[in-house]
Amino acid sequence: MPSGDAPCQLEALKDGQRDAVAALAERLREKEKDVGEGLYDDSLALVRYLRARSWDVDRAETMIRATGTWRKDFGFSNIFTGECADEIAQEAHLGNIYVRGYDKQGRPALYFKPGREGFNAEAAGIKYLVYCLERAIACLERQAKLGQLSLSPEDPVARKFVLLVDFHGVGLGSLVPLTIVRDLMVIMQ
Repeated sequence: MPSGDAPCQLEALKDGQRDAVAALAERLREKEKDVGEGLYDDSLALVRYLRARSWDVDRAETMIRATGTWRKDFGFSNIFTGECADEIAQEAHLGNIYVRGYDKQGRPALYFKPGREGFNAEAAGIKYLVYCLERAIACLERQAKLGQLSLSPEDPVARKFVLLVDFHGVGLGSLVPLTIVRDLMVIMQ
């Protein structure tokens, strides 16, 4: 099983769930290591993918491998190495997407305002969206580590963040087609 992050959270899992995490980790070790760097070796990510697929190891493996391939093709690691720092800073300045605060259960809130001026659904905007999603996940993991989530680990919404979308300014005649918003939602899945 992947090492490092949040062993106490893994201990809260049922035996069958821990076995599923171990089985998925073993399968992911076997091939394509470079594709899933930082994903396949993150035990909490494995738990998230397994939960998303009702603890079905085959379906979770398919999903996480697709994410790994997308990350490699997209240049995911460039977001965190500083290669995209200028693009991310420019998008952050617009205030169209940001992580701020927590709900009553302690889950981080991600705000998304596609109708605001300067919204960028092209590469820079997508990179910034991915950056914000990763920040929300990091905030969630921090809250869990500190014991500040009020939900049980077995609760299906316990390890999720809150997404608030402000559609003000988005409509049939807007500059941001609703199909772009839909495509961005697919990335978030």
